[in-house]
Amino acid sequence: MALQNGLLVPVIRDANNKGLEQIANQLSCHVKAAKENRIESSKLKGGTFTITNLGMYGIDSFTPIINQPETGSLGVGRIIDRPVFIDDALEKRSFISFSLPFDHRALDGAEAAQFLQGLDDKLQQPANVHLSIG
Repeated sequence: MALQNGLLVPVIRDANNKGLEQIANQLSCHVKAAKENRIESSKLKGGTFTITNLGMYGIDSFTPIINQPETGSLGVGRIIDRPVFIDDALEKRSFISFSLPFDHRALDGAEAAQFLQGLDDKLQQPANVHLSIG
């Protein structure tokens, strides 16, 4: 997250065992603490993957840099409405661009593609996204 004093990357620990609501709540707490300049340094270390969203700045797509020693970074662009044909009818649909630079020593291209496909599936069927674990 961009702050006046520079860039901070808060870490959500064990995100794979948390639901979307838990992750959002924890991230909100980290953001609040960072803006108040009271975030603990331990909350900024030990990440394995970063999500960078530049969509709010009108950026369609970009390639984020991997924060070493992390293994990947997901770049999120802005949402754009475009006309598409669905069953011979012209409809408006929302599109978003993602980029996924990753360390090939940690995973191969097929695994990265499966991750992006899973993300696409979840975004197209948001009712199937679990808000909580348990």
